[in-house]
Formats: sequence, C-alpha cells, structure tokens
Amino acid sequence: MAKKKVGLPPLTIGLLASDEQRDRLIRERFDEEFRRMNALAEKMEIPDGLGRWYAVALNLARLHVPELRPLKDDGRATVWGDFELGVLVVEMEREIASTTPNKSIADAARSLARRSPWKDLLAPWQEGQTHSPDPGEAIRKQYSNGRKNRFAQVARDSFQYSVAMGTPESWQEMVNMVSEKT
Repeated sequence: MAKKKVGLPPLTIGLLASDEQRDRLIRERFDEEFRRMNALAEKMEIPDGLGRWYAVALNLARLHVPELRPLKDDGRATVWGDFELGVLVVEMEREIASTTPNKSIADAARSLARRSPWKDLLAPWQEGQTHSPDPGEAIRKQYSNGRKNRFAQVARDSFQYSVAMGTPESWQEMVNMVSEKT
C-alpha cells in the first residue's frame, strides 16, 4: 500500500494561463497556506494577535535550531563536586591523624560534620531527608565516595605542597573555597 503524500501539491501555472488564471491560482495557494498556518497556530495553542506569527516561527525554530532551545536543568544541583570531595578527603585524613591513636573514620566524620563548610554542605541534604539523617554518616559516605575521586590525589598533593612550603594558609584558602560555594 502506497504511503499517502502529505503537503501541498506543486504550484503549477501553465505557460498559456491568462493573468486572471495565474492570479487566481496564486490566491488559492496563498489562502490554503494561510489556512494551514492558522491551523498550526491553533494546534500550538497560540492565540490571535500581533505576535502570533512570531510565536509560530519561534516554536518551529526551537525544534530545528539547538541555539534557540531552552537549556534543561539536569536535575538537582550538585553539591558534592570533584573539588569538594577532594578537599573532604584531605580534611578527613587530617582529622583521622589528628590524635594518637588515630580516630576512627566514623569519629572523624562526626567531628567534621559539626564544622563549616561541611555542615553547610549537609544542610540542603537534610531538608529533603533523602540521605542519612545522621550528618556524620553522610560525611562518611561522601568520604568513601571521594577516596576514589580523581581530584582526591590532586587535593592531597596540594595539601602536601602547602605543608612543604610552610604556608598552611594556602590550604585553608582551598577549604574556604568550599565554603564560598555553599
């Protein structure tokens, strides 16, 4: 079974057509195109008015021109990016090593969860109660995820460099940058 053709037939004006016949054919084509454009505007639920044709053109252009499409929000904003995870890993490792014998991971996580910037990063999480209501456990989970993160070694190297150069304030600036994002 042949597929039904959709669209307007070609506008054919014979060589021997009179001026009146030519004008009638052009007028009929214009009327049909205008009827179809109005039907399209109705289908798009665009009301009559001065901006109707602009709105039709814009809707059609958005279908075919990526630069005119609105950007889509890819969901919930990322709180824990590579940078935050890397800094968290270093801060957790520092916290674990801060006492003799070393703190447990859970104790270090609870300790960090009470301090800025980490408690500030947890605030949006806890409002939705989508993760553990225990802030220490939430930090521990992020630390566990962050240890495998590609930025963790970069953050460790940055911390070691600040220690070697005798400029711990440069590391603190990195931690403060986490605070600025919250």
